[in-house]
Amino acid sequence: MRTRTRWILGGAAALLGAVLLSKRSLRGLVVLHLGDSHVGGLDGPLGTLVSSSGGRYQAHFRVGISTPQAARAGWGAIVRTASPDVVIVTLGTNDTPTASYPTAVGALMDEIRDAAPDATVIWWGPPVLLRGDVVDRPDEIVRLQRPEVLRRGGRYVDSRPYTWRPEEHAPDGVHMNHDGYARWASSGLRSTFWTRA
Repeated sequence: MRTRTRWILGGAAALLGAVLLSKRSLRGLVVLHLGDSHVGGLDGPLGTLVSSSGGRYQAHFRVGISTPQAARAGWGAIVRTASPDVVIVTLGTNDTPTASYPTAVGALMDEIRDAAPDATVIWWGPPVLLRGDVVDRPDEIVRLQRPEVLRRGGRYVDSRPYTWRPEEHAPDGVHMNHDGYARWASSGLRSTFWTRA
């Protein structure tokens, strides 16, 4: 019974978030979302929210990609072609915290900045992970990502407060289910555009 109540409350919170976001305007803004497989899960709900707020949403992602791989993937060309006003980067789940890791974060930020110098760049950190072998990894990744993003004039949104509910995770303990992605999209978008994160 508690699980069902939490599910109902979670769905109600996501719906309320969508209603609140619909009152805000992203009219005329092009939002480009880059990242790993989580972008695939966020694509539907985030695209709907951006569109209903008057913006245009585009997503480009690669399943399993890490930040160092993305920094070598030539995504600058994708950014240049999209000519975005806002770039959201969602990476970190596939990353390993190493001494050289911040260099890869900085390199990707620099590439995005070079390709779209007037765009606002916002990095959404990795979600809470429930799978045993990676459960502690997001804490270290966030600690390494955030200063590099901020140093290069970007904004950083910590996704962990929006993705901790076990009932909103997929069975693999890494991805979210439909409700989890809806909540993450709504809360992340609110933090991205209407609060200072």
